[in-house]
Amino acid sequence: MIYLFSSKAETIVRYFEANKIVYTLIDKAAFDKFVTSYEPKAGDLGVVCDFDKFISENLLQNLLVLNVHFSLLPKYRGAVPVEAAILAGETETGITIQKMVKAMDQGDILLQRTYVIKPEWYANDLQEYLYFFVPDILGEVVKQQQKEFKFSPQIGEPSYCYKKLLARENAQLRTSEISTTEFVRNVHAFNPEPVTWMKVLHQGKAKEMMIKRAEVYPEVGVRPGELQFINKRGLVIGTKNGAVLVTELVMAGSKPLRGGDIVALKGTLMLD
Repeated sequence: MIYLFSSKAETIVRYFEANKIVYTLIDKAAFDKFVTSYEPKAGDLGVVCDFDKFISENLLQNLLVLNVHFSLLPKYRGAVPVEAAILAGETETGITIQKMVKAMDQGDILLQRTYVIKPEWYANDLQEYLYFFVPDILGEVVKQQQKEFKFSPQIGEPSYCYKKLLARENAQLRTSEISTTEFVRNVHAFNPEPVTWMKVLHQGKAKEMMIKRAEVYPEVGVRPGELQFINKRGLVIGTKNGAVLVTELVMAGSKPLRGGDIVALKGTLMLD
């Protein structure tokens, strides 16, 4: 029996059912009851994918549990590997299937797959892209289970990415202190949450401006902190070494503005 611990299991469940793989879905609501009632049986296997309940050491002693992790371990051990990879400017990442142990993401590796990160992707884009491959990878795991799992130790220097990376204060930008590349990476990594933001003056009042979409702007001659409005395109913001084009933003308390609609802010906006 495969016990699937997941809060986002739809595609995996469809794959298991289409391929007649016997499983039981354990969601957050069913988890506590499972832990207290589980009786070990030969051949049982646990699989964790996008599940924020703590898997106790006691359960790990009675059930082999595999974890689906969205990085090439030992890089980016922790809760937010997708966001961390984008912030770091990685050009590739991957999916690791590892044996779950008490120490966070330090178990031996069953298999890894590597994937390219496209520069235009936001965190949710990369997350969904990786999810697409999970069912087929778990199909490989099931085939290996029918023989014998062969694990390998993690090799290389580990790095860590804790959930506090997504603290709102980390998403604040100051254009005089940040490069164009860092600006864009920040916007891409923090979408959909916590969303990159800046302090601005709007109609003379201090406000927060959330930036949801941005790209490198190739034109030169934009001073750090300077704002330029481009018809039908959006808002250009000068950084310490160039400029970015913001194509979607939200003023605190207002509706989102996209593309040419952003030009409506012209004459009312300046950086704080």
